[in-house]
Amino acid sequence: MVQWGMKKILTDLVRQELLLEFCQLFSVFPRSITPLKQHTRCVYEVWDGSVTYILKLFDSLDRERSEIQGELDFMRACSQGGVVTCEPLFSRNARMLESLPLDAERFAHGFVYPRLAGVEIEEDENAFREFTPELLFKWGELLGTIHRISRELAQNETHLSRLKWDEMETINHQQCIPASKSTIHKVFQETIREIHAIPREKGNFGLVHGDLHYGNFFLHDNYLSVIDFDSSCYFYYVADIAIPLYSVLPYPRTRREERTQFAKQYLTHFLQGYRTQTFLDKEQEELIPLFLHYEDMANFIALYRHWDFERLSPQQKKVLERNSYHIENRIPIVDL
Repeated sequence: MVQWGMKKILTDLVRQELLLEFCQLFSVFPRSITPLKQHTRCVYEVWDGSVTYILKLFDSLDRERSEIQGELDFMRACSQGGVVTCEPLFSRNARMLESLPLDAERFAHGFVYPRLAGVEIEEDENAFREFTPELLFKWGELLGTIHRISRELAQNETHLSRLKWDEMETINHQQCIPASKSTIHKVFQETIREIHAIPREKGNFGLVHGDLHYGNFFLHDNYLSVIDFDSSCYFYYVADIAIPLYSVLPYPRTRREERTQFAKQYLTHFLQGYRTQTFLDKEQEELIPLFLHYEDMANFIALYRHWDFERLSPQQKKVLERNSYHIENRIPIVDL
């Protein structure tokens, strides 16, 4: 993996002409192109006067073409299996993924899909109040459907090109966190060893969405539609259940009673919906606290990857200190 300081980031190289060329490859003729999210990938909203599309670009130095193709194949399998999700367009070359040169050494890989209908739940420390038993049931049903499709792919011996969980940059603590944080590194290594020790079987390990927090689905009429398979990887299915819970717990952590009460409500209704589509045995369910701790570690790494440590605000410093303390002492995310 190339260090950010050693190269220009993707946004420095993308020009309007390149965006137009990608759009034309997918027979989309834009009236406007608006940037939405910029980092290791660039996301744009494209409007042609009647339909809104999403254009996603990746840097060839950061992402193998085969990995992105695996993401698209998983999206397509989910769509065909009953999940309301993005349906990538095929280009004039009959491909879902196209590549165009950025410079002499690098390419931009890109794909396009129509924007899904619906509204997002706004990120907020009290977002958990939006989650009625009915909505939690639907959320679990959605993830259960994705896991059912993943298990069917495995049964058919269909292997899509995605990384395993321990190959993901999201847990590369050695690269992102200073060596001086020795206790943090020790806890990370211990936790990773614990996860590696879990027996890996077809029934409990497979291709997961990897990030189905409440910002990655839309509410529309009587159903949920899912977006952003960018974090999909091969992992334990139960980890994919812990990630949504982590995202929606009341904040800050001092609200322990509220967090415990909501977590119990979540597990009751979310898992009821999940089990309408696939299975989760009690032995796996008991691993949820471990994977909540793992998600806390991944979130801590993300802070180091994305925050400007030369210009930390007092609030950011407080968050780092608090999260460091919780991880170092393995304080549970929530009392279950």
